[in-house]
Amino acid sequence: MYSVQSLMKSHFQTLIAFCCFLTISALNLGAKSDDPGEYSFRATPPLNAAQRERLREIVAEDPEAAALLEALRTEAEALIDLESHPLRVIHYEGLVNTDPRRIATVAKLREMADVATLLLYWQATGDERVAQTLRRFILAWSEVYAPTGNDVNENKFYPLFVAYEALRDTFKTGERERVDAWLQAMGELHAEEVRTATSFTNRFTKHIRTTMDFACLTPN
Repeated sequence: MYSVQSLMKSHFQTLIAFCCFLTISALNLGAKSDDPGEYSFRATPPLNAAQRERLREIVAEDPEAAALLEALRTEAEALIDLESHPLRVIHYEGLVNTDPRRIATVAKLREMADVATLLLYWQATGDERVAQTLRRFILAWSEVYAPTGNDVNENKFYPLFVAYEALRDTFKTGERERVDAWLQAMGELHAEEVRTATSFTNRFTKHIRTTMDFACLTPN
């Protein structure tokens, strides 16, 4: 008969294996769209240190995983020296995908697809060059973008949030405080939307998810 501790350990190991499998599967998903008014990015599951270590063991030991990683390496290497071009305002929600303002916004938001690619590669390798690029992108957006609490627009930052959760402790103190303050301001706006909601629509669930993201990311 299993003890509570054994059951918890078993479930934890299952979670690790699932996250690793999900990440490796995500390596093979495309992130580009031909529509200039739309964009997408690879799935970016948050992995803790133990899960990242297990993922790196998998790609070192499994030939199929290693082949997927090698394909991702080519994409990641091409992104390492890119400079970020953050937006102060996002024009997306409520606009048709042919609207020039939305097309111009999407052109900049495609950086989130680059962040997702870099993050997945870093999770599987720990490449410090990639970590430096991710930190640069996070700092650039936190210095320029003005939070609004719009759930549709700010859900687009999800890869950036996951990257910061993984790398937060590697930022210099002043940088970390600045990003934390940016996230805190954004999170408070979404939390207020949740608090004052009068209908439970798909947009309400996005506010819930984003609020939970910020609760995990910020120390207070």
